[in-house]
Amino acid sequence: MKRLLVLTLLFVSAQVYADDAYWTSGLTITGIEVADAENFYYRAYGVPSCGFAYVNESDSGSKAKIATLLAAYSMGKTVSLFIQPTNGYCHIRGIYMLN
Repeated sequence: MKRLLVLTLLFVSAQVYADDAYWTSGLTITGIEVADAENFYYRAYGVPSCGFAYVNESDSGSKAKIATLLAAYSMGKTVSLFIQPTNGYCHIRGIYMLN
């Protein structure tokens, strides 16, 4: 039941963003980098379509997104990312951590 609720919420939240936003298939984060707060603040490497995807400090839910990405990286878990292309870069708008 929880999984269905999470998937439903992710689907509904995805409708808010531009049409060019998309979900990646399951991927494993290969590296992490932290930069300036609004300069691709938290970068996750291993995203095939862009090399890295990022979360800025001012993004909605940025602390939870960063914690989820760090946990997935630390445990070697597979994630799916909801990516919105922004000025040629991949902005993370949602995360789903798989088993």
